Amino acid sequence: MPLNSEEYKKNMQAANEATKENVAEAGKLKEEIRDVLFFSRDLADQAKDLYKNIGESTIAASAGAKAFKDVAKAAKAISDNYAGVLTGEKTYNDLIKERQTLRGAENSFLTEFDQALSSLRLSEEERSSILSGQVDVMDVLKGKATSLNPDHESLLNLYTKQNKELIKEKDNMAEIAKRAKTIDEAMRPMGKSALSLQDMGDGLSKGLSKVGLGGIGDKLGIDEAITSSRQMAADLTKGGTKALGLGNKMKVAGNMTKLMGGALMKAMGPAAAIAAIIQQIVKAFKLIDGLSGEIAKSQGISAAEGRKQVANANHLAMMSGDNLMNTKDIVKSQQSLNALMGTSVEFPAEMALQFAQVQKKLGLSAEAMNFFAKNALKGKGSIMEQLEAVDTVTTSMNQQNKIGLNMKQIQEGIGKLTASQRLNAKGNTEELTAQVYQSKLLGLSAQNLEGVQNSLLNFESSIAAEMEAELMTGKQLNLEGARAAALAGDQAALAVELRKEVGTIAEFEGMNVMQREALAKAFGLNIDQMAEMLNKQAAMEMMMEATDGHFSSQSDAQAAFNKLVEEGMNAEEAAAQMKKDGIDSALVSQLKSASVMERMSAMGDKLTDMFVMMMGPIMPILDTLMDTLDNAIKPMLPVLMMVGDIIGGLLGPMIETMMVPTKLIMEMFGDIGDMIMSIMPEGTKLAGVFTVIGEILGAVMSLYLIPMQVAFRLIKNQVEGVLKIFGGFKKIIEGDIAGGMKDVFGGIIGFITAPFQSVIDMVTYGLNMLLKGLNKIPFIDIPLVPSFKIASLVGLKDGGIIEPSPQGTPSLIGEGGEAEMVVPLSKAEEMGFGGGNMTETNNLLKSLISAVSSGGNVYLDGNKVGKSLAVATSRMG
Repeated sequence: MPLNSEEYKKNMQAANEATKENVAEAGKLKEEIRDVLFFSRDLADQAKDLYKNIGESTIAASAGAKAFKDVAKAAKAISDNYAGVLTGEKTYNDLIKERQTLRGAENSFLTEFDQALSSLRLSEEERSSILSGQVDVMDVLKGKATSLNPDHESLLNLYTKQNKELIKEKDNMAEIAKRAKTIDEAMRPMGKSALSLQDMGDGLSKGLSKVGLGGIGDKLGIDEAITSSRQMAADLTKGGTKALGLGNKMKVAGNMTKLMGGALMKAMGPAAAIAAIIQQIVKAFKLIDGLSGEIAKSQGISAAEGRKQVANANHLAMMSGDNLMNTKDIVKSQQSLNALMGTSVEFPAEMALQFAQVQKKLGLSAEAMNFFAKNALKGKGSIMEQLEAVDTVTTSMNQQNKIGLNMKQIQEGIGKLTASQRLNAKGNTEELTAQVYQSKLLGLSAQNLEGVQNSLLNFESSIAAEMEAELMTGKQLNLEGARAAALAGDQAALAVELRKEVGTIAEFEGMNVMQREALAKAFGLNIDQMAEMLNKQAAMEMMMEATDGHFSSQSDAQAAFNKLVEEGMNAEEAAAQMKKDGIDSALVSQLKSASVMERMSAMGDKLTDMFVMMMGPIMPILDTLMDTLDNAIKPMLPVLMMVGDIIGGLLGPMIETMMVPTKLIMEMFGDIGDMIMSIMPEGTKLAGVFTVIGEILGAVMSLYLIPMQVAFRLIKNQVEGVLKIFGGFKKIIEGDIAGGMKDVFGGIIGFITAPFQSVIDMVTYGLNMLLKGLNKIPFIDIPLVPSFKIASLVGLKDGGIIEPSPQGTPSLIGEGGEAEMVVPLSKAEEMGFGGGNMTETNNLLKSLISAVSSGGNVYLDGNKVGKSLAVATSRMG
């Protein structure tokens, strides 16, 4: 939200006044740069004319003129930005963008200048000296027998002048850069290497927009606060010529915080709070309705049944203790699980929660999630327990092999295993992890490893291929261990056995094509697969050798585990010690991957979930209302169809037909009238009787609307409680701590007691509606039930009169910091508060004070005064 307040305007005006000196200084530099760099179109035309006069082609003349124009255009853009940089309105990065354009124009200009020099028969060294500005072209030509006509000389002078100013511009840029750096450092209160206030503001603004919370950034007034703070930094640094100390840097930071805080306080006013609450209520309604409809359509159930699942998901998200989990995540996990299993059920809460957490925090693929979910249903441990097993095996094997394979790739690799591979491991997560890990060390995918297994199990051909490879390569192979592992279906052991026999990439490269083919065939691979496998092995071995077996792990958990094992612990002891020391495992660290922006977004979702919990009970009432509307509309449809018949000319017969029920109704009311007249006194008017009946029926019918009124009253009471809490915080910020705390606690009490108050109101209202209806009957007059308020505490620190009520009025006494007296009005006079005796005493005292003030003497009759005072004060005790 833009800062349009008077305070912001004053700040901006003050900043503008303070930077006038800097603007003037920047303006001088700007004009100087414009004088030397900005050449008008006439100058470009002059260059073009000079080209033509010396006999150059039209193409050359146009190219030369364009070079001058491009430099002028770029120079104007950059010189116009100088003042903005020095006054803090623009950053040095803004200037750099323009500088890049100028550099491009400068390169083209130097190319054309070089072309103009080429006809002078100068050496490359001389041309280079001229272009770099070290020497003047005319000074170089003085020592040469070169004759130039005036036009040629003018053209060269034109180029030389422009080139000198381009070179001079670099010095100006260096000075501007130096000043801009000083201004930028003034925006870094925590030091040169820390983020600047602008970086933090821009990052916060972009981050909020990225996660859909751009409105908060607008309300904070981030852009306006940055602009004002940069101008203040430019002012304090005198246009970047004076470095700031910590005190002045904190002034700049304070200015930014003050502006953003002011904007936020304005945005948190009562109107904004009400709008935000209404927005959240609407958002919650849409979320419940949308999710329940989505569940109903995908699961083949009713919308009401879908709402029950949404309510359960909301309850689970709120009770999970995980701020990153929300209702949508739980619903999504239930839908994903049903899609994976082909079912239409509500999965257990723990399974749905873990599925949602893993899906959101680890970002595993559908294949991996499918495996872990199905394995959990098979009794192989919960999703988290399986992932913990993957973590334990991977961490231990990383330590054993002095390498750090990617944990997530191992998790994904398990999901990609074939049904046969999972069957061989009997779904055991530890074995599957070892299988994937060893296949990666071998350099083969799990699928390729399965192909090797199948090849080795074809014993006749496998043994023949092994013997052929030995004959062709002279290499002694022993694949018996590999075949035994393949037969047992132990692919982890198979990978280990293959690594012992495959050799190195260097050996494979030294073979001829036939030898390579024979060796690859012995392992059930082709040449490409064999080469890729050996290359991957070589890369891993080189990394381990280069680090001498000690690598710097990205995971703190892996590093801690390695250290404990090196100190003599086994894997189980190391894992237990880490847990004892409070060191997160690799999996726990992986689950903490959410960024700050993601966590901020999650807090917004959590707030919506709170309103979903409030709106849930109201949805059935809205259902009832919609059913009522449906039932009201359905009977109207036949009537609407009859309209067509009326237009068709059947109006007469229809009226005649409709008169039949009308006559019946009239006869019915006539009978009712006779019945009423027979029991009512003589002279009673029928209209009055029906009025009474109508009021009674109206009172009875209104009872059916009580639940809806209670729901809306609940929302109203809770909104009032929330607004009172916000108002209390506002008072505290403004300095009224006592009043603010009173409002905060009063709002909390009101919010908590709102449901109970609503029930009390419903019962009271229903009883009173019945009593009002009964009281319409002659000779009946039953008193109404008085209303009762739970938390309507009245403060009396400034006094006041409380009207009587049957249930009384709860009040706060003594909260004003001084003693108070509660006096019934009927006893005020006898207690000395008003009445004739006190009036007489007051008049006597006024006379006494007047006489003394005028300098007169006052004589008091001690007996009379004493008597009067005794009478007046005797009733005060």
